Amino acid sequence: MTAAPLIEHELRVGETGSPLTLLVDDSGDPVNIADYTAETTTGITANPTQNFTASASENRLTANGHKLREGQQIVLAGDSLPGGLSAATRYFVRNVTPNDFQVSLRPNSSIVDVSSAGSGTMTFYVVGTVRYQFQSGDVDEAGNFRLEIRLYDGSSRPKFTRTVRVPVVAMGAF
Repeated sequence: MTAAPLIEHELRVGETGSPLTLLVDDSGDPVNIADYTAETTTGITANPTQNFTASASENRLTANGHKLREGQQIVLAGDSLPGGLSAATRYFVRNVTPNDFQVSLRPNSSIVDVSSAGSGTMTFYVVGTVRYQFQSGDVDEAGNFRLEIRLYDGSSRPKFTRTVRVPVVAMGAF
């Protein structure tokens, strides 16, 4: 496991609407969160999903404000996925813009040919992501706090640990 950089997420007292999303990886390869357990599940969402639509003419998936980065791995799900794409398959994000992207089956292979737009609700998640939704008791007073995400693989010691510094500031202090 590589050492994770210090992450900081600043909140105001009483602010619970600013969730924190972390990517958990093992030497650059995202871990499959489903293979691990956490000490608590309060406020935790493993593999949070985002909705998308598809353009067959451009081979692009659209998810406004998605915040994806080139090379991240995603998994798709949905009622009727676009032609050429399959559920539960890891795809690599390619040719990213702020609101859309393309996918490939390998980091530098050809872009997947999207042959139809699909229909119904279609979602994706970034492999290895965990989202924490702050609870009211987390942000009821100002101070410097630490959020620690620990994932266990069945042993008594955590396999992965990510620590986030969370300063909670008084209202109007931003």
